[in-house]
Amino acid sequence: SRVLTTPFQREVTSGDYTRLVNYLSSFSRSRWARILICWLRSGLLTGLHPIEWRATDLEVRHDPTAEHGRRAWLYVLSPEVTSRWNGVVRTLDLSAFSNAELAVVERMVESGREWALGGRFPRVQGEVADLLHRTCKKLWPRRKTRYGLESSRWQAIANARSAMEPDELQAVFGLDVLRGAVGSPWPPDCVMALPRAVEAERRRFRVRAEMSNHRDVLMQALVPKRRRSRST
Repeated sequence: SRVLTTPFQREVTSGDYTRLVNYLSSFSRSRWARILICWLRSGLLTGLHPIEWRATDLEVRHDPTAEHGRRAWLYVLSPEVTSRWNGVVRTLDLSAFSNAELAVVERMVESGREWALGGRFPRVQGEVADLLHRTCKKLWPRRKTRYGLESSRWQAIANARSAMEPDELQAVFGLDVLRGAVGSPWPPDCVMALPRAVEAERRRFRVRAEMSNHRDVLMQALVPKRRRSRST
């Protein structure tokens, strides 16, 4: 696959996403087209880093009291950058997903595992990313930025920002989600189902926030004392 030098666009608009999927479904002859559609859609549904699909597992349990008659959890082996506070594995509650949405995630889980076990994950990711780059260039030749596989993750985060507290955002998407600017969410009628955090993992980030606030208060209290000691 080629090395991408075009500037990366973090979020994908709903209109561009629809156009991408329509083109890939109807006109692309690439063997990777359907995989790219699945990768983009599952990224929008879960907000996973593209590389995280190499190590995931999906659990579904029958539950007649649940909205769709079952409960579902996605287990994600976190990359090292987020594992300090997310733990080695973070859990996404997908029970609110429709059967069609859950099927997309299940296909991506099974495909990612197959590629990883066969030692093909980096090559497949590169081929799919290259197809996305070429498709963007064809659809929007005058644009100075291009979408990447990571764009679906950041759009999922933008869509979830107004529906989740900071501790749940971090538990679901990883420690880095509160850093930097976040783009605009999709219109409500375009937003897909949102993953939710399990309570135990949310609690970890609430404790972290409390520790951070306590440290800030302590530091503010110490500053005047240090100044007085220097003046004497």
